[in-house]
Amino acid sequence: MSGYDDGRFLIAGLPSGVYELRASRDDDVAEPLAPLVLEPGDHREVTLALGAGAAMEGAVVDAETRAPVANARVVVAEDALSSAPRALYADARGHFRVPGLLRRLHQVSVRAPGYAPRTGVAVDPVRGLATLALDRAAVIEGRVIDGHGDPVANTQVELSVRDHDGAVTWLSGATVAFREALFGAQARGPRALVPAGELGVMPGRVPLIPLAPVPAGVTVDRAAPGFTTGADGTFRIEEVPPGVVVVTANHPAYVRGDSEGRLVRAGERAELTVTLHRGGTLDGRVVSERGFPLRNTQVEIRSSTDPIPRRVFTLEDGTFRVPSVRGHVALVALAGARVAARAEVDVLDDAVVLVTLTVPGSLRHIEGRVTDTRGFPVAGASVSLTSLDRTALGSAITITHADGTFDTVMGGARGLNLEVRHPEYAPRGLRVDDVSRPLRVELSAGASLELELRSDGCMTGPARVELRTPCGPARSTVAERETARIERLCAGRTVLVVDAPGCMRAERAVTLPAVGHVRLDRVELAAGGSAEGDVVDAHGEPVAGAVIARLDAPPEALTGTARSDRRGAFLVANLPEGDIAVVAWHPTLGRSVPTVVRVLRGTVARAVRVRFDRDTASASRALTMRAVSFEAVTVPGAAPSVEVRGVAPGTAPDRAGLRAGDRVVSLGGEAVSTPAEAERRLAGAVGDDVVIEVERDGVRRTLRWAREAGP
Repeated sequence: MSGYDDGRFLIAGLPSGVYELRASRDDDVAEPLAPLVLEPGDHREVTLALGAGAAMEGAVVDAETRAPVANARVVVAEDALSSAPRALYADARGHFRVPGLLRRLHQVSVRAPGYAPRTGVAVDPVRGLATLALDRAAVIEGRVIDGHGDPVANTQVELSVRDHDGAVTWLSGATVAFREALFGAQARGPRALVPAGELGVMPGRVPLIPLAPVPAGVTVDRAAPGFTTGADGTFRIEEVPPGVVVVTANHPAYVRGDSEGRLVRAGERAELTVTLHRGGTLDGRVVSERGFPLRNTQVEIRSSTDPIPRRVFTLEDGTFRVPSVRGHVALVALAGARVAARAEVDVLDDAVVLVTLTVPGSLRHIEGRVTDTRGFPVAGASVSLTSLDRTALGSAITITHADGTFDTVMGGARGLNLEVRHPEYAPRGLRVDDVSRPLRVELSAGASLELELRSDGCMTGPARVELRTPCGPARSTVAERETARIERLCAGRTVLVVDAPGCMRAERAVTLPAVGHVRLDRVELAAGGSAEGDVVDAHGEPVAGAVIARLDAPPEALTGTARSDRRGAFLVANLPEGDIAVVAWHPTLGRSVPTVVRVLRGTVARAVRVRFDRDTASASRALTMRAVSFEAVTVPGAAPSVEVRGVAPGTAPDRAGLRAGDRVVSLGGEAVSTPAEAERRLAGAVGDDVVIEVERDGVRRTLRWAREAGP
């Protein structure tokens, strides 16, 4: 690059491509110019205006002792995929300074020998000194053995860690090797580009080409040491974050295996063993309804032990073979992206299981028309169809034509659930038992809701407003004293939930008409009280990473709730006045003994101790967490029924819209009469579909989701 005294510059000999152009001087910085697209022969004149930037200053400390951590590696980036990250080393006192930053949030990642890495910490450089606390790393040693107790060599192991902050980290030999190489490249800064025709040449050896894109100049080893078992089946992995650790072992001759979940504390060395089984073999065949073989048909094998389905294709005679399979599995033959046939089998070690998947020769043709209340066609509406038959072509989505019509095909003989959405109308959902005739769906403008928020001064930012309608949630953001109007809402009982920072959660029930406007009375938000204290186990030892909440808090309220820090201390805010029962939840200790706290508005109840009746040493194994919990409901004069007691936030059923209080009508197409039966039907192969029909406020809905690994 050539520079001039008047601020002009010239960058010549650039290959064609997409660029980002930046300029800085000391703490002054210009907004980056991107994307800058250059074609062969292009000449561009650009202007970059320097303005006041910011310098980020920070300190890296030990999370437990708060002592400085010397020579930590720090990477600062404007976002997760920044093209110009800044990498440097902290000094002997753990301090670092990064000048010339834009005045906006940056993502900071920190590593140091003997400590667990910390990534993606949002830091505003204009808000003073940023303190970044690192946990002392744990060491995981272990052994991989077969069903006879003999070591299994050359096995690839991975770690899944849920840390004390609730975040999940995956560690593998490839990811750790890439992390090391990436920091080295970032610390060196941009590599020189030697003009050479259209492309240009970067000095140095050609790096390994990975499956994912790698920034230029990053040379990646294939795997970090310690993640492959030796001849004796052992492995050793360092710099592991403290938390609940699960070791996964993969070997081509065995079924994928997981260790038990184990709580590992900071600085601790833990031993875990993974047992691999050879499993059995599936010999299968895919045929048509008339018995003719179907070649080149994709078959998925879904099991509860493997989060990723295995896939094979049938041969000319319709056969397929899948080795190293164990347990209860679901086999699915796919026609395009849809399920054409399905079967479930149990496979034991060394067994050969024969299975035939029969693809039906005919499909149901489903057609219909979407109109407005005047009978005019609605074009561009999204029509989602969900079969109530679990073995059928699960779901289909189609778009209405200009005349409002739609058509698609689905398998199965049972009814289906239909949901129609369009941005100018309220959503409409209905169950259809007879699809032999064309369907008619009428959309209306729906209802609108107007509300105003007022607080006693507790609001520190805009409130998140959620309307839980029979057709799904509608969300908005509302500032204090602002009148908000939420439109295109479907009729029925709706629950309004308001979460404002600094205030207690407010809920209100309202019944919306099919068409019309509803104005709510002013929603008053109030500040609550707070409670601070510590969480300990049965022996009085501090418990880190426990979630603290009210005993009667709904499951969705646990997201973002207070967590105990590395010393077990916590502060939970926005509690209502009165005697409030507070509990702590922990992945290995379960739920604590409830502690009753006297809460007064605007005050802090101090020295609150929440105690578990188990100790962390003996309860180090992770508890099995359920995505959905059920309870039996008995009404005099009516048959027993099953209701949803709770749904774990962020899980597949939560995203599908399942809520506490839903009455279960059917699960997998069959009625259930007890919570145990519902839990059994809900369990199964990862990736396989769950179909559940529920009733909420007198309205029936069918929900469908694919099972996920974990809760």
